[in-house]
Amino acid sequence: MPGVAPSMRLPSMAATARTPRDPSTMDRPTLLRGLVVVAGGVLIGLAFVGSYVGALHAPKFHDVHLGVVGPAPLVRQLNAGSEFTATSVSSRQAAIKRIDERKDYGAIVVGRRGIDLLLAPAASRTTALVLGTALPPVLRAATGTKTPVHVTDVKPLPKSDPNGLTPFYLALGLVVASFIAATTFSMFFGLKAPGGRIWWRILAFGVLAVVLGLGEVGVVNAIGPLRGHYVPLVLVGVLLSVTVGTATAALQAMLGILGSGVAILLFVVLGNPASGGPYATPLLPGFWRVIGPYLPAGAGTDLVRNISYFGGNAIARPLVILFAWLAVALAMAALSTRMRRPFGPQLQAT
Repeated sequence: MPGVAPSMRLPSMAATARTPRDPSTMDRPTLLRGLVVVAGGVLIGLAFVGSYVGALHAPKFHDVHLGVVGPAPLVRQLNAGSEFTATSVSSRQAAIKRIDERKDYGAIVVGRRGIDLLLAPAASRTTALVLGTALPPVLRAATGTKTPVHVTDVKPLPKSDPNGLTPFYLALGLVVASFIAATTFSMFFGLKAPGGRIWWRILAFGVLAVVLGLGEVGVVNAIGPLRGHYVPLVLVGVLLSVTVGTATAALQAMLGILGSGVAILLFVVLGNPASGGPYATPLLPGFWRVIGPYLPAGAGTDLVRNISYFGGNAIARPLVILFAWLAVALAMAALSTRMRRPFGPQLQAT
């Protein structure tokens, strides 16, 4: 009947209608993603504390390089343990040259009127302080005399940076800012840039690196430390920043959200305490002592310190290390453009 058919169809239509989801409820995928984020935060926090405390809680000498102008038995005695690596040097001038070239942290010059202990606070204030306290009694015992030991700072720190930490803080600021910028890009545009857009993202990191290099080195110069090396330090800042930003983006593109965890582990959790900034590399435990110079934070700190305090000596190795990181990051970015999806979980752009 015409008047009855519509009323008979209404229950059928109501039964097929979808009930809208209550936005206050938590579905299983969202809950799992939340648990992954919480677990990742806990693991990074534990790793952060473990890395910093493990690296910095008990500094002690390991293989501290020293030049020795003196008798061979003294060289052999210093080399007998694991604390020092002593090298016989022909003259005081040659010993100072080795310090300038970052081959040694100090030198021992045995003469007729006493023993000169030459130190380089610019290489590491902590190392110089400990050497100046610990070595004189060792040297007097080794020579078997009461010969006076004269401590001389041949590479002192500038008055504007009495603790020698400015190179570390400059490198740290560049690394952290670049990592945060890459992570912010992923939050707004997604971890994996579709197609070839990752190259636009890397170009953006290049622009950011130039601004960061100019700005952060400018701030350091305005405050006082590291004056007189503006252009070389800006170039170091650009290289360090674009390397960290590109490597972070490449890791995120290949591994998804796991790439962010790997990046913060490499560049912050492990990189900062192992960089040789708070304590020189020879004062760190074995694991951090080995990896420190080969991570971007360590290479960047070495570059800033060697340019600012040592006339640009010994910059080849840290430069090669940063360029190697950048080359690997670019190769990973190219590979990520051929992948349909990252290996790890992916976050959607907001």
